[in-house]
Amino acid sequence: MYAISETLQQAIYENRPQRVLFEFENGNTVFSNEDIAVSAGVKLLAPFNAENDVTVGLTPSAQLTFTMLNGEGQLAEFGFGRFKAWIGAQVVTGTPAANAKTATYTEHGQEAVYEFSPLGHFIATRPNVVSTTMIDVEAHDYMMLFEKAMVSATELGITYPTTLLQLTQALIGYVNRTENTDITLKSTDFLNASLSIAAHPKNYEDKTLREVLGWCAEAAGSIARFTRDGQLEFAWFKTVNRQYTMHDYTEYKPYWYEVGQVDDVRVRNQDQTSETTVTSQSGNPYVIQGNPFLS
Repeated sequence: MYAISETLQQAIYENRPQRVLFEFENGNTVFSNEDIAVSAGVKLLAPFNAENDVTVGLTPSAQLTFTMLNGEGQLAEFGFGRFKAWIGAQVVTGTPAANAKTATYTEHGQEAVYEFSPLGHFIATRPNVVSTTMIDVEAHDYMMLFEKAMVSATELGITYPTTLLQLTQALIGYVNRTENTDITLKSTDFLNASLSIAAHPKNYEDKTLREVLGWCAEAAGSIARFTRDGQLEFAWFKTVNRQYTMHDYTEYKPYWYEVGQVDDVRVRNQDQTSETTVTSQSGNPYVIQGNPFLS
């Protein structure tokens, strides 16, 4: 759940006009439904919205789909690619939340101020045909940049032994260098960050950066995901006490993710010839198998 300001909550509650805002990196192109129209139905499929088996080591990716209206062929030469997505609503002039992202538009001869909340950083693949009246766009967050073959320690720029934190940062650094991005790790303070890794992952030649990132997340007892602010984080579910306000819809019901209680953790090698029980409990064991950083 992503927190939005009271001002934006109020604007949505009052059913004020809403807009989307996409900021593409190529040429700092910015458009909203004032110039290049985006049809209703912008859909964000956030990580875990469709998951029914939530386990550590996952590397889910958010997906954003929308349709752009291209009635005059104005997108014929438009370059699709990386962009930031925002959604917002009109607020009373002069009352946006402090430090909020805002934009001013002319509507019906008057200036209207909109406050925006981020949907995330995405990469849109250029459609095969861009001259049609309606262009369906599908985009994914930056996790897709890790869908490339794992490389050697030399190419990563690290030497062994290293730590779980250093390997994670090396994976991010390699993507930043090869994709010209500026991805950062949200926090360096995570479980097992100082875990010693003696050697490069075995059989890495047939693995992807994303799979190795999943091993890192698993060793940290977490999942790896991108936040709506475009940072990579190791995270896990926790109970959040949400303070409801008068501006919340009374019928609003958040999604809660039920994760079964884990009574003990067992680390097992790939061929199941040996196993280490981390705790001495019984009942519902969680088994980590074939993770080279924990064997």
